[in-house]
Amino acid sequence: MDYEGFRMGIMTDFSIGQSLLTVDKLVNSAKKIGLKRIVVADDMTISSLISLQKKAKENGIQAMVGVKFRCYANPLARKNDGAKANDPYVALKVFPKTEAGLQSIFRILTKANSDERFYYNARGGFEDLTELRECVVTFGDLFGLTSQEQLDKINLDASCSLYAEFCPIDTPYWDRVNKERWLCCESPKIKGGVLSYPAMYATDDEAYSMTPLKAVCTNTNIKSRFLPHQFVRDFALERDRDLVVDDFQQMWTRVVANWPKCASVAQNIISDAAKGETFQSEPFYQFEKHKPCLPQMAENEFLEVVRQCKEGWARRLFVERLGYKPDASMLPVYKERLAYELSVIQKMGFANYFLVVADLVNWSKTNGVRLGPARGSAGGSLIAYLMGITEVDPIRFNLVFERFINPSRIDLPDVDLDYQSTKRTMVIDYLKAKYGEDRVAGISNYGTLASASAFRDTGRIFGLTPMQMTATKLVPKENGISASLSEAADLVPEIDKLKSDFPDVWRHALRFEGVMRSLGQHAAGTVVAGEPLVNRAVVERRAEGNVVNWDKRVVEDYGLIKMDILGLSTLDVLDIAQEYIKKRHGADIDYLALPLNDPKVLDAFARGDTTAVFQFDSQGMQNLLRRLGRGGALTFDDVTAATALYRPGPLDSGLTDEYIAIKQGLRAPHYDHPILKDALSKTYGVMVYQEQIMQVCRDLAGFSMAEADSLRKAIGKKDLEKMSHMKGKFV
Repeated sequence: MDYEGFRMGIMTDFSIGQSLLTVDKLVNSAKKIGLKRIVVADDMTISSLISLQKKAKENGIQAMVGVKFRCYANPLARKNDGAKANDPYVALKVFPKTEAGLQSIFRILTKANSDERFYYNARGGFEDLTELRECVVTFGDLFGLTSQEQLDKINLDASCSLYAEFCPIDTPYWDRVNKERWLCCESPKIKGGVLSYPAMYATDDEAYSMTPLKAVCTNTNIKSRFLPHQFVRDFALERDRDLVVDDFQQMWTRVVANWPKCASVAQNIISDAAKGETFQSEPFYQFEKHKPCLPQMAENEFLEVVRQCKEGWARRLFVERLGYKPDASMLPVYKERLAYELSVIQKMGFANYFLVVADLVNWSKTNGVRLGPARGSAGGSLIAYLMGITEVDPIRFNLVFERFINPSRIDLPDVDLDYQSTKRTMVIDYLKAKYGEDRVAGISNYGTLASASAFRDTGRIFGLTPMQMTATKLVPKENGISASLSEAADLVPEIDKLKSDFPDVWRHALRFEGVMRSLGQHAAGTVVAGEPLVNRAVVERRAEGNVVNWDKRVVEDYGLIKMDILGLSTLDVLDIAQEYIKKRHGADIDYLALPLNDPKVLDAFARGDTTAVFQFDSQGMQNLLRRLGRGGALTFDDVTAATALYRPGPLDSGLTDEYIAIKQGLRAPHYDHPILKDALSKTYGVMVYQEQIMQVCRDLAGFSMAEADSLRKAIGKKDLEKMSHMKGKFV
């Protein structure tokens, strides 16, 4: 059997505390040593599937991704049950062949993560295996099946295949394990055999960091007698010595020579291998992006959106809001914009998303839950404004729809909604009551070790004091992204001293950078599906309730729409202030009826008198407002510009100082080309907003707004390759 370019037995850092192989590191190492196919199974999770298969495909590697499924004799056992709770488990590997196979894995992992089952870790049972469909199951490697008694407990559906798994590790223990597995091959349940070699780090020298990694992930002192140590250090992906995988039959022949009883079984398996009936010939699931899955909100959802927009047209455009009502002469502009937006969402099939969000917003308003007016790109949608989702008129503020929905890119819209933090749970409860608890959940958050935390967490388990690790606070950041430890040591003498004072800690910390250390829950992300979530994800438990196993970067790839339901304490303060005003003065204040050009309010901003005002209460922001105020009367446009200018990019590049100098009259506005004046005149020639980047691309380079949004996104992500690709068209 040809095993060239094939490697099975790999775990990634999704097996928390058990592997140093991040997705990027795994694929890069596999490419380096010429692997064409990798087979990955993580401990009780399949969360690496989407990101790993995407990355592998980009590098010309096939990735077969499954789960190492722990089977306990009694998955419901607890400590009070005595020895039963400590029963050893059998870690079988399960790989999906098809979408149906993956869904069956979702179901058994969801059950294993339930409150009844979870005990220190998710716990499965042998009876769960009967629920698998269209999967490949193997004996597993470490802690895998070792006896006929265990094999007898495995009963699979006819659509599944069972393979004996052998490990070519030349030790007495593995000789015995392989012998027992050979004897199991006499069972008619076994379709064939497969050779695997565990891999949980890239190079041999990284083996010495495995015990510290376990200590970091369990927050255990390295000297604790309860900390499990990994004494076997042979599980590197890039091994210095050749693996015995070039000739699988040679491995089998050696085992058969020791155990003649296996000869006939071995011959049958080898014969099947010659016919191509092997583990490698099995079909395996390859991820493809799924269509969005949302509840159906109307028989004809697009017509319902149109109806709500018509109602909103009469309700919103003929009443003064935030001190503004459009002139009759402007209505054709609104009409043209609305027709365009409706055509886009009809073409892209996003009508039901708007209906779900509008339903949630309207329920909140009628049930005493205060919302923020708008945040993020959703403010650029006239549909969202007319349906009551946002309170920001995009025409008035010159906001761009394509930043919210780009017609040339099938990306789902993302409306960020701010709710009173004290009433956020009411909103989640409403979603569960309306759509069903099995269709609403939070989103996982993958907690990785950044440079500073990698050193601090490693130092803590080795007994370093906080005082000794103070220098980690000096790790430089660029645009909010921390430098690596190696870069920080070159730039900061105090960090370089840490490197020389604590070389062992430093060496381990370098290996831990970017490695996952814990799972959490996204602060605001919530998914609402049109079918049970278990069809599209593993539903896991966190302290605040159910979450899907996918994080915010990949959840939408599986068709689950992320809604950011963020609790904001400022809204509670506004609610309390409204009550106080009514009690003291008898006035029922409507914040949305207040104008945005009140001189007294703007004078207070110009003085930096903004204590407890959201986003304006830091000392640096107050200083910026005072500097802006010295240039004459502060306008609302200046206040909004301040929120964009008080960020690392503008501050570091000098844009903020240039804006202030022009505002104060110390410098004249400058335009690199006269055609830029229309886009930049309101901000004194300084490019402040992302919408201005898009308008410049349109006015100067002739981009469509959809193309301009793609370039804007590339600039925001510092995607040099994509920017270079668009440079020719721009020029």
